[in-house]
Amino acid sequence: MAYADSVGLARLRLDMQLSTVDLWRQIWSQRNLLKAIQRIEKNNGAPGVDGMKASELRSWFHRHWPETQALLDAGHYKPRPVRLVTIPSRAAEREILACQLLSTV
Repeated sequence: MAYADSVGLARLRLDMQLSTVDLWRQIWSQRNLLKAIQRIEKNNGAPGVDGMKASELRSWFHRHWPETQALLDAGHYKPRPVRLVTIPSRAAEREILACQLLSTV
């Protein structure tokens, strides 16, 4: 019975790893990134602490995405600090958003 349990556990671990890889691919897929860029451009969000405007985002991705993707895949990407922005909200008086910086340097 212990053998069956260990085989079941190994299969579960493999399924979880495959699910994680699949989720990773979905998150960073070209389709998903394009959709995110389009939403940011449409919302014309405020620049981050690095000063990058929403209108500059698409060209940033064209120039820096291969390097950033390689860092992400290798597990070496180090996210930069976020910029906290307070906006009006229907549910509360104010809502705090965390705006992630994109530059890797």
